[in-house]
Amino acid sequence: MRERIFDAKFTTKAEGKGEGLAIVAHYIEMLNATLEVEDNSPCGSCFSLHLKPSHPSLTPRYPSQQPYLSSPPNMPPALRILVVEDNPMLGDLIVTTLESQGHTATHVCEAKQTQDIHAHFDLAIIDLNLPDMPGAQLIHELNGTTQVNRVMSISGEDASHTLPQQRWRSHLRKPFTPNELLEAIALSFKD
Repeated sequence: MRERIFDAKFTTKAEGKGEGLAIVAHYIEMLNATLEVEDNSPCGSCFSLHLKPSHPSLTPRYPSQQPYLSSPPNMPPALRILVVEDNPMLGDLIVTTLESQGHTATHVCEAKQTQDIHAHFDLAIIDLNLPDMPGAQLIHELNGTTQVNRVMSISGEDASHTLPQQRWRSHLRKPFTPNELLEAIALSFKD
């Protein structure tokens, strides 16, 4: 099992999971870092991240990608964005990416938590595989409110053909880079 722990869709839990560690492994590979996992029974596993010191003369592992975040030219400024993602690590990465570009982001892990938020958002980024409700159902429910102007879905598979077309604008397949996230957001505001 240990050798498959970072494989996409590998899980010992409910169907529709198994993306979190694959996403983490993708980002760690992009950083040219290593991640080790050790058994820590009965508490689970212990993960160790090893970052290599950066030096300006080092070549990026992915030279075709920009090493820094860059906001696409058609990105609206200062968006208010709701992030509904059950993986806390990925949710935090999305929020950090958005806030680094001057946006305001609110992260919740479950669909039902959106009912407790009484704010207006320019965009909602919604994982299609939430633990308490299918993301497509949440998108459908949000389409009937004024809480969200536009919706972008994220998931490990291409499910864009199953989503309502009213305010739904784009789908981003996991894993994705921070720059790919920003490009997809900008695309969702293209009229």
